[in-house]
Amino acid sequence: TTEHEINNFKSRWVSTVSHEFRTPLNTLTNMIECLSMHQLEPTVKQFVELGKNATSLLQTYVGDLLDYCQIRNGYFVPNPSEFSIKRLIKNSISLLKLKANDKNLA
Repeated sequence: TTEHEINNFKSRWVSTVSHEFRTPLNTLTNMIECLSMHQLEPTVKQFVELGKNATSLLQTYVGDLLDYCQIRNGYFVPNPSEFSIKRLIKNSISLLKLKANDKNLA
């Protein structure tokens, strides 16, 4: 087996695994979105927002992984998009804050 074949196998494997993550991740995203449409207690609403942030972040990671595979195979076409750095930082902090609270660090 040549190095080229090994690299192709790795890229196909990563791509397949990434796609397999998307189905349950999309299910979670949709379930959380359905929850957010209801009147919720403030604490539950906060947990739903954390779930939204976490699934959004995971979707970004899966997309980045697929982009990496395309780059390695020479098929990547950049797709620039706008994003809010403030929102990214806020979402990241909210995910970390929950863990910090569990450890009495916040």
